[in-house]
Amino acid sequence: MELNCIGEMCPMPVIKTKKALQEMGENGAITVLVDNIEAIENIEKMVKDYTGCTYTTGESGENFTITITKGSGGLESNAKKESGSVVIISSDKMGKGSDELGETLLKMFIYSLTESDVLPNAIIFYNDGVKSTTSGSASIESLANLSEMGVDILSCGACLQYHDLTKSLEVGRVSNMYEISEILLNATNVITI
Repeated sequence: MELNCIGEMCPMPVIKTKKALQEMGENGAITVLVDNIEAIENIEKMVKDYTGCTYTTGESGENFTITITKGSGGLESNAKKESGSVVIISSDKMGKGSDELGETLLKMFIYSLTESDVLPNAIIFYNDGVKSTTSGSASIESLANLSEMGVDILSCGACLQYHDLTKSLEVGRVSNMYEISEILLNATNVITI
């Protein structure tokens, strides 16, 4: 089986490879074609977290390949699972620098959560972060999927009101700073984006 991920942005090559491995029978092989070494390194990290798989890497012209062989034993994660995590998103962009890149990074981060083996208990949006839960956001579908998976999606009501977005909320629910502080104080792990 061959999986062509040429031109795919991170983390799509990893996500597509993981899905292909999960859909594959107990034994088999898949060759993934990518156009950057970082994608190969990220796929290698993912494969190392699972038992029952071996891999080899190579180059094909300007592109790179990784061939993953799945033996008996299935695709089981070696990674430890955590619970009680809360993610805080305070901007409609991820990181500092290019706004366009920051918007893309946040969209891909939220999408990546839908594909993760471990889900946070809640995602809290405040300040400009509430723009991600309202009309026009590129992350609405991913956030709706996370909500269906049991992740509590909360947007600060004062922030929605400040940005005149209260009526534009499309996913999750309106919260307040008292509830947000209670959730954060009871969380076992808080991740701020």
